[in-house]
Amino acid sequence: VPEYEAQLGKKLSTIRELLINPYLKLQNEEEKKEYKRQHPELEEVMELAEEMDRNNVIIREEQTYYIKIMEIKEWMEKNKTTKPPRPQNKNKTVPEDEAQLGRNLIRIRASLIKPYLILEKEEEKEEYKRKHPELEEVMEIVEEIDKNNTPICLQNILEIRKWMEKNKTTKPPRNQNKNKTVPKDEEQLGLKLKHIRKRLIKPYLDLQTEEEKEEYKRENPELEEVMAIVEEIDKNNVPIKEEQPYYINILEIMKWMEENNTTKPPRQAKKDKYGNKIVSEGEARLGANLETIRRLLIKPYLILEKEEEKEKYKRKHPELEDVMAMIEEIDRKNPTKNKVKSTIVSKKNNGKLGENYEVEKEFEETIRQAEQNIDKEDGER
Repeated sequence: VPEYEAQLGKKLSTIRELLINPYLKLQNEEEKKEYKRQHPELEEVMELAEEMDRNNVIIREEQTYYIKIMEIKEWMEKNKTTKPPRPQNKNKTVPEDEAQLGRNLIRIRASLIKPYLILEKEEEKEEYKRKHPELEEVMEIVEEIDKNNTPICLQNILEIRKWMEKNKTTKPPRNQNKNKTVPKDEEQLGLKLKHIRKRLIKPYLDLQTEEEKEEYKRENPELEEVMAIVEEIDKNNVPIKEEQPYYINILEIMKWMEENNTTKPPRQAKKDKYGNKIVSEGEARLGANLETIRRLLIKPYLILEKEEEKEKYKRKHPELEDVMAMIEEIDRKNPTKNKVKSTIVSKKNNGKLGENYEVEKEFEETIRQAEQNIDKEDGER
């Protein structure tokens, strides 16, 4: 800066500091009037200063923060890296040019971006933007740096949380179902969440010792933040009974039985000795659903021993008790079921089931054979 310009700059600074600012700090009108009497030049000086400020259009490219962020961006492009420059560490191992840029990035975040983010009123934000015309572009570059420097699992979980917030839902994105009814964008996020649980979180949870866990955290510094978000998602994801597939399926089964005026539940797919289907596709589908409910919902619950495990299972499956009550009602009214039980007991007593009849596969085969025999008997009648 030329010496003469520097002298004028100092004079302008002195005018603001010693003449204008003291007046602006005064609280009541009497004090202001007295100040004006003591400084008759005040109003004209203030008017000239305001005109200067009004015409002093700040140029984005001349701002220090803008210059610094462009230097950081150029350094990253030159070094072909997505990692931002580091500030100096205790061991002084960071090259000085990189360390300087790292310090500049910290200053940009602390002195330019953070003060803007904590503003609440729109008027304050607009005023801040006018004072810092470089703000939006600097923030955009910093966001791009952060995005490219974020581990993929953290990027994905943040994307999932953003999707949930946008859709105003506490339910995480779903994976695709058999009927292909889940939107493509939701399906992709559902797969990402599944990947996060399987590839990042589960390996950590499977570790036995604290040393192994600490080492895993060092290798995956994003772990704790990702786990915290996933835990928050799980905590807020309260299952609704009426929306659970098992509940929907058992209601459909009950409705089918009522419409067909029968106490027998729907059968699974069957063929006669000539290979012809003897059960309609609709009934066979419902029969398969009923078997799935028994095997995947009820059986896992019945083999639990601890009360804590059972309570946790119920929280996970709020439909369980209603579904079990409906199945108990179906079984109680089902004459075939009672005949099956008596047939199995009879075979067991006569030693016709073999030693391993209680093994799941053999037991289910015994049930099927007994049901077939009873159906055949009923048909002959």
